[in-house]
Amino acid sequence: MKAKFDFFSSNIYLLMIASIVVSCWAFNQPLIALGIFAVIILIMGVTQKSLSGILPILGTTTFIFSDLSTIESTANIIAIIGILLVIIVSGIIFTKKNQLKLKFSPLLVGFVLLFIASFLGGITTGTHFGSASWLIGTGITLGILLIYFVLSNVVKTYTPVTFAKVFVIIAIVMVSETWIFYFRQELMIDSMIWKTIHLGWGIGNNVGLVLIFSIPFVLYVAMKSKYASVVYILLYFLTVATVFAVMSRGSIIILAVCIVPMTLYAIRCARRPMLMSIYFAVFLTISIILAYSFLRDDLETVINSLQNLGLSDRGRIALWKQALVDFNNSNIIFGAGFGFNSKLDASGTYINWYHNPYIQMLSNLGALGLIAFLVHIGQRYYYMVKKRTKFSLAAFYGSIMSGLYGLIDVTYFIPCFLAPMLLVTLMMELSINEANPISQDELLI
Repeated sequence: MKAKFDFFSSNIYLLMIASIVVSCWAFNQPLIALGIFAVIILIMGVTQKSLSGILPILGTTTFIFSDLSTIESTANIIAIIGILLVIIVSGIIFTKKNQLKLKFSPLLVGFVLLFIASFLGGITTGTHFGSASWLIGTGITLGILLIYFVLSNVVKTYTPVTFAKVFVIIAIVMVSETWIFYFRQELMIDSMIWKTIHLGWGIGNNVGLVLIFSIPFVLYVAMKSKYASVVYILLYFLTVATVFAVMSRGSIIILAVCIVPMTLYAIRCARRPMLMSIYFAVFLTISIILAYSFLRDDLETVINSLQNLGLSDRGRIALWKQALVDFNNSNIIFGAGFGFNSKLDASGTYINWYHNPYIQMLSNLGALGLIAFLVHIGQRYYYMVKKRTKFSLAAFYGSIMSGLYGLIDVTYFIPCFLAPMLLVTLMMELSINEANPISQDELLI
């Protein structure tokens, strides 16, 4: 019996979301994208029994903002509030229509602990507790908690391939926006070398982080595909090329370490291993030829730039030492708080980032914050290894690579990372709750 067509899990829908995101980013029209997304969510709330279709929207909404200053006007803020109200109404309709009984996911324990630690962070300092930076940090952790609570109640179906395709369109969006930015530059190679890329919502390091998170899922879909694997392999090579193009040192180093075992495993487990091997060989040859042709006149400069990325700490060690000093000078249980050494002026709110989430938690949120963070991380990885499937391996690779990158940069408090992290966490929970996840996937070979 032919399966019923589900538009909100189809490739057509996913590509439509990606097109909306890239177009609205390119023409600096984020409110149009938000308005379209609100209408889509309203339609889903009225017609669907599961809101799985919101996952690609959640995963890509961050990337519609090419200029954050455009949302600062009163009119735009009112429009955003109106869109949020439409989304809330959609949720209410969905809840009533499907007689939804809210449940508390076990994975919420880590998120709740993080919120408590964020709320209490710096409480003993007096002046910093309740500051603008404290409000932002606490607001982010509360937002993460509420979003995951909603997702865990409205998304019911464990569909690993469909979910992995969300990361495929995230990769498509990243590749598209990056190369649109570069092609708009008068001196493209110089822009790459000097790392001038700024997409509005983030810089080159943020692009690199999202891409290394996405690449294992692109390989997973290529591995599972019978006829379209060539398309996903092409995207795989484009994402790898884009990681190098944004000159994100951490992403390049981590990808270089993981790329060979990931790729070899994907080829081994592909539905047509020999054909996939041929595709990889052909695309690798074409990539080398194109890279040489494109960079021939600037090859020496590019190689020197990559070498200059080097393994220097770029001030990270000094930041980590300062974080430990700040921790020692504050309450060891509650930390210095997000407001510590921060400011709020005409340029906006600034939080002192230590470029390592574990040290950040320890310094800002004390021992309580570090314990809460370790509980959250432990839950995520436990769910990845509890039922070992090919999909969970892709999730593990993406989480490990982005986690390693997080040891030298800011990750856990930026939206471009938080959305993919929440999506992976949700799918791992659904796989645990699935009575027979192997019916949707295969065990590791």
